[in-house]
Amino acid sequence: MSASDGRGALSVDLLEAAIRSEGKGQLNIGKLLRACAVSVTQSAAGEGGFPDDREQLAQDLLALSQRLKVSGVPAEISDRVALASQLVAQDEQSYLDRFPDPYVCRGCGSITGTVPPPNCDPCGAHALTFQRFAPIYWLGLYSSEEVLHRLEANPDLLREAIQPLAPDRLDWAPQGTAWAATDVLSHLRDAQSVLAQRITLILDEDDPRLEFKAVFAWTNQQTEETESGEEIMKSCVSSRRSSVSRLREIGPE
Repeated sequence: MSASDGRGALSVDLLEAAIRSEGKGQLNIGKLLRACAVSVTQSAAGEGGFPDDREQLAQDLLALSQRLKVSGVPAEISDRVALASQLVAQDEQSYLDRFPDPYVCRGCGSITGTVPPPNCDPCGAHALTFQRFAPIYWLGLYSSEEVLHRLEANPDLLREAIQPLAPDRLDWAPQGTAWAATDVLSHLRDAQSVLAQRITLILDEDDPRLEFKAVFAWTNQQTEETESGEEIMKSCVSSRRSSVSRLREIGPE
C-alpha cells in the first residue's frame, strides 16, 4: 500500500467517524473530522505536483470515467466525466448547460448531477442535506461588502508582492509552461477587464449576455507590443478602482 493509498483509507475512516459523530449531535466534532478528511485527501492529491499536459489530462479523465462507472455512481456522472475527457482533448470549454452543479448526500454519499430529489433514494435523507458543488465556491461565502473590501484591497496586495522584485525579475519565467510575473500581472489585468465589462453590462442593460471569456488563453497570445510589469499593473489598478467606485455608487441590494 502506497502512502497515498493509506491516506485514502484514512479519509474514508475520517468521514465515517464524522457521520457517526453528527448522528450523535456532535456537529462540531463532525466538522473537524470532515475538514481533516479534505486536508488529507488534498495533500495526497498534490503530492506529486500537477502536470500541465492537456493530452495526459484527457486520458486520465477517460480512465476515471471508467473507474467511476464500475464503482456504482450514476451513469449520468460517469458519462459526464467521459465528456469532460473529450472536451479537454479538443481544447473546448465546459459550459454550465452540459455540466450543471452536482449534489452529494452528506449522509450516504449518493451523487446526482441535477437538483436532488425531495429525499435521498438510498438513505431517505432530506434534500437539504445534499452538498452543492458550485464551480466558483466562494460566491455564497461573502457578503457584498466583503467582496467590495477584497476588490479594493487587491491593488495594494499586488504592489506589495512585486515591489521587492527588480524589473528583470518580473520577466523571468521557470522552464516549461510556467508564467513569469509579468504574465501573471497580464492575466490579472485581463480578468479585471472582463469584470469591468460585466459590471457595465449588468448595470446598464436589462438582460445582458455574459459570454464565456477564455482569460487564461489570452496571456499566452503573443503581441507585438511589449509592456513593463509596472505599466501592466498601473492599468490593472486603474481599472479596478473605477469598477469599485461604480459599485460603491449603488446599494448592496
